[in-house]
Parts: sequence; structure tokens; C-alpha cells
Amino acid sequence: MFSRLDHIKITFLIIVLFGYLSSLAQDYDYIQYTTDSGLPTNYVYGVVEDDNGYIWIYTENGISKFDGYTFRNFSVKDGLPTND
Repeated sequence: MFSRLDHIKITFLIIVLFGYLSSLAQDYDYIQYTTDSGLPTNYVYGVVEDDNGYIWIYTENGISKFDGYTFRNFSVKDGLPTND
């Protein structure tokens, strides 16, 4: 039969194999938003989410509000003191 050392080796091999297989499933899908998507610039200072689920993006050309589908851009034309 198997010795105690063989059981330890088999157990270790199974743990390593499951760890490797589960790490393969950790890929995430990312979407890169650019000026082609509606942002006023590709340089972003910061991003926050408000209580309503809107994403607010602070850029060098104003502020953008993202609802998950489209961007609404705000600048000095919309009442901001500066775009920066």
C-alpha cells in the first residue's frame, strides 16, 4: 500500500493542482474607456462612485458622469469654475 509519505505527496500534489486550476479562472474582463468612448480626455485625475451608482471621472478637461453606458461631460461651459 501507500506509506504515510506517499499520502503526504499525493495530498500536496492535489492541493497544488487545484490551486493552479483555480488561478486560471481568475481572469477579469476590463473595458478601456477613451476619448473614442466619450471621455473629454484620456488623462484622468480620479474616479469616484456616488450613492446613485454614477461614476464621476475627474479629468484635465472637466468632469464626466458615467451611467454605465454613456458619458455626460461637464466643463466651464456648464458652470465649472475651471476645467482642471
